[in-house]
Amino acid sequence: MKIFYLRRRWLAVLAGAAACAAIFAAAAAPGAMTASASAGQAPIRSVQRDQKQTAVTFDVAQDDEGEVAELLELLDGYHVTAAFFVTGEWAQQHPDAVRALREAGHEVMGRLDTGVRYTRLTAEEIIADITDSCDQIEALTGAAPTLIRCPDGTYDDHVLAAIRSMGREAVQWDVDSLDGEGASAGEISRQVMEHVEPGSILLFHSGGPHTKEALPVVLEQLLREGYEIVPLSQLLLEGDYVVDGSGRQCPA
Repeated sequence: MKIFYLRRRWLAVLAGAAACAAIFAAAAAPGAMTASASAGQAPIRSVQRDQKQTAVTFDVAQDDEGEVAELLELLDGYHVTAAFFVTGEWAQQHPDAVRALREAGHEVMGRLDTGVRYTRLTAEEIIADITDSCDQIEALTGAAPTLIRCPDGTYDDHVLAAIRSMGREAVQWDVDSLDGEGASAGEISRQVMEHVEPGSILLFHSGGPHTKEALPVVLEQLLREGYEIVPLSQLLLEGDYVVDGSGRQCPA
């Protein structure tokens, strides 16, 4: 993996030079950024919303093509549009699954490689990796991902500034369903319902052992509680906004 990034560095220097200049400019004048955080940067974890709206998102793992197909059928039954975060490598290896996601109306967004420590990469290498990954997704869906998800613990101000310099936004979550940790269906539903609030971004995993069992229960409970489950891009604010230290996206 290290060789892969070093080999691309020369292309990154050319492709990322302008974006790097934007990073340094933003650091000198953070108020100039559309999204800003006064005391260090944070990814978007939730959205300031008065309405009871929430968004469902999935992190897609390497061997989850079959699970994704089953999730599509399940979500279609509830007329829910979700955001699926995939790596460029996954998109390349599972092109039919990526096209199926798009054709079903779901949002296909970019996910950084969990095997790479992005905090150790230069801005040029980060930009090159995201560009390459998003190009692969766009080639299959016709739409370039505007949202990027970082593996937990592998981002800092440097990584977030690189993402935002490209006109993209880093989006995480404020409610982890714990399905990726082997939680039972009952535990998953309790976890979500105890922590969801207006503007929450919910995290699920396509290959969670009890995700497909728990998801109908969660969706039905959310609907009974008066929540509208909206696409992630619809939940996020448009125009000028700030991201506070907790990751809450608020109007500027």
